[in-house]
Amino acid sequence: YKQPHRALTTCIVVQLLVRSRIPSQASCPRMSFAQPKTVIEEGDTVILYLTVTNVYAIEAVPQIRNKKNEMIEYVFQTNFGALKVKDIIGVPYGSKVELSKGWAHVLQPNPELWTQTLPHRTQIL
Repeated sequence: YKQPHRALTTCIVVQLLVRSRIPSQASCPRMSFAQPKTVIEEGDTVILYLTVTNVYAIEAVPQIRNKKNEMIEYVFQTNFGALKVKDIIGVPYGSKVELSKGWAHVLQPNPELWTQTLPHRTQIL
């Protein structure tokens, strides 16, 4: 058994202390790989799984601000139609949701799905 590096342990403790002092969790997207949930709550990060190549991470909030700084209904556009994000709040994770021209699955984030949603850029080595 090897002891963890002291700087790494200190870094983790500092991160936990900083997170506990955040006044409002509503402004921060909530995502936990360690504590699974069963139902989507407002403010959660949700994986919208359409196909193997179409996987998106969205925040489950009913309204967002547009460019004019006005609050509007959050409608996420996909290849299979539009999704009114307010409709997925309260739905169990893993459910099949209807889009205007098809359907998708709403999944809880895990490390594998999260990396699939990140943009992949071409890199020259």
